[in-house]
Amino acid sequence: MSGIRTFEGFNFFQPPPETEPEDMGLVRSSYAGNEKYLAEHPDRPAAMPITASFICAHAPDYVGLPTVGWDCAQWVLLFERMKRDGIGAVIFQAALWNELRECYYRSKIFRDDFRQWEVISPMLEAARQCGMTVFLGGYGSLSGFNAGNMSDREVSREIDRQTACMLELLERDPGFAGIYYVSETYFQGREPEAEKRLNRIYRNYLGRLAQAAPGKKFLISPATMYVPDSSRDFVEFWKVILDGLPPMILAPQDSVGTGCDLLPHAEEMWRLWKNVADHFGFPLWANIELFERVKFSGPDLFHAASPARVRAQINCAAPFVERCICWEYPFFTGRAVGAEALKHEIFGRKSEQNGKK
Repeated sequence: MSGIRTFEGFNFFQPPPETEPEDMGLVRSSYAGNEKYLAEHPDRPAAMPITASFICAHAPDYVGLPTVGWDCAQWVLLFERMKRDGIGAVIFQAALWNELRECYYRSKIFRDDFRQWEVISPMLEAARQCGMTVFLGGYGSLSGFNAGNMSDREVSREIDRQTACMLELLERDPGFAGIYYVSETYFQGREPEAEKRLNRIYRNYLGRLAQAAPGKKFLISPATMYVPDSSRDFVEFWKVILDGLPPMILAPQDSVGTGCDLLPHAEEMWRLWKNVADHFGFPLWANIELFERVKFSGPDLFHAASPARVRAQINCAAPFVERCICWEYPFFTGRAVGAEALKHEIFGRKSEQNGKK
């Protein structure tokens, strides 16, 4: 279970320090599997470009590149750089984080118990100026992990708070293309009661918003968790979780950066996600993780992944998906260790080609 730590004036989710040796051992084992895969497979050009990225006020578990305090001009500079690199859409991860007690817009509903900053308004204004498509995430919480332990009353409260947050955002400024459902969910095995609670949250929250904002698109980005010999259970789990939802984009995290999935299993997992997406008629996108974890505690937990690994991730997903997106282009092509190589090899060639036209 994650606790809350504070760095540079912001709160972050981080596991207790005593679990780090075991956790890092598991991650290193996963990365060793990736290195073996890369050694055995030729490095091929990426079959698809990355054309959208998550952005955030600040990442919820590491410092990265906080945008709290940015004005419209700073957002414009970022969006112009992103568009030069072929990125025409952004997913703003969360307008607030419940457990962190932080709100990234001036909320009337959540003003009492949350620290507040105005991040959403200048970001949306810059997106309009730059012609950037925005999916806006609302109420961030750990319900995607904790639903199995939630009572019916807690589930109802979670739905009401998620809905109230997004309706308030829509009232403030409806000028964004889509809504991102923030709370991440992942499969580790079948738990029927937890599945029912999660489906209730997904179905009620997104169903209410589909009625309130019929012109909006919806996007979810659950995590991929490789569990051996569980293909059928994986698909059936997601059929329960996503049952009865309005039409939406399914954009799973490939989880290669977190170590929850390995390149040797990535193609298999994308085949299963395609099965789930086709069952519901949802478009399938791939959320490509651009990072490698170096530790679990402290402000700086991740480096940029190698371009070869990212190309392999894209190529494993490409036969099954319509589009590739990524987690936090601004940091992992900017300040992160290894960012220059990643930007040049995965995004920079696009920029160079555009500059020659």
